[in-house]
Amino acid sequence: MKDDMNFARLERAGILVQQAVSDRVCTAAVLLVGRHHEVIYEQAFGKTEENGTAATVETLFDLASLTKPVTAALLMMLVEHGIVSLSRPFSDYWPEMDKTEVGRITIRQLATHTSGLPSWLPLYQKANCLTGAIDIIANEPLEREPGSGYNYSDLGYILLGALIQQLTGESLDRLVKQKMGEPLDWKYTGYHPAIVNLIAATGNCNARPDEKLRGIVHDANCWALGGVTGHAGLFGTAREMAALAFSLLPSSEQPTPFGQRLNLLSPAAAKICRESQIPASIGGHSIGWFTADNDMLPAGDLMSRSAFGHTGFTGTMIVADPGRELVLVLLTNRVYYPGDNHAVSLLRRHVANVVSSACR
Repeated sequence: MKDDMNFARLERAGILVQQAVSDRVCTAAVLLVGRHHEVIYEQAFGKTEENGTAATVETLFDLASLTKPVTAALLMMLVEHGIVSLSRPFSDYWPEMDKTEVGRITIRQLATHTSGLPSWLPLYQKANCLTGAIDIIANEPLEREPGSGYNYSDLGYILLGALIQQLTGESLDRLVKQKMGEPLDWKYTGYHPAIVNLIAATGNCNARPDEKLRGIVHDANCWALGGVTGHAGLFGTAREMAALAFSLLPSSEQPTPFGQRLNLLSPAAAKICRESQIPASIGGHSIGWFTADNDMLPAGDLMSRSAFGHTGFTGTMIVADPGRELVLVLLTNRVYYPGDNHAVSLLRRHVANVVSSACR
């Protein structure tokens, strides 16, 4: 249904991304717009690194925190199979945590960043394995009472990733390949990518500030823990990230070019991934995604309040608007250049506004 999109405005979105590359916000970017389960616009910009090869629509990016929605989908599969209840405390499923502060946090609170855990700890300085990291997190004092406020936390998703492995007896990389990659027809997305020449480079990692990284995760904590965690570590393409977002829309059961089947989760589970699971008074977060009333949702000004999405520190973004059956994916390597590079935050919102305005 390409006739219900204004292509001049989609081209305008592309111009914004090209300008960001020219302004050294990033060396590479891929912009994808999908609607009604159809790819409407897909374009690559720049090079995989400075003086590198041209980026293509199959360029892989370090997805950073876009790993979290994937972990959340795996968690919801355990809920669907009667293995986990979101309302129960962590210690129900990890009895050794019974006497810790972490033990009383519910699974829902971990998944919605209302656990009271700190946002981040330099685990890479103290732990070289997941078990060591879990011990550190378990002994860290909570910053607030669980459920009383919102505090975006990598630590909660490190715990969830570890729990999923514990309950299934499988590694996260294998679970992602089998439970996510196969139904969504992912050919590239996963941990520890093998095709390094397709990857956009990153740099300026706090643990390895002088290195350019290709195929090695940028997140220092994930790197120290072996590159496979619940909060970071995945590499992927724009089209395969679009497949994930489309799989959560209400109409995901229809045939599409995004895979063999897109009903990854049951309608009830997908709804919980789309809609906020916390009080509006403390923010907006579903199981795995930013929602309305969360300033971290880069939906711009024109998407509906039903929009949900996520970002990654490396410069990645997915936003979906269920009412319009619209999916926007923007992947960049904004951490290639030094500095905070706040320009990517503006780029995300400006592109979201232009793409939203292109819907007829």
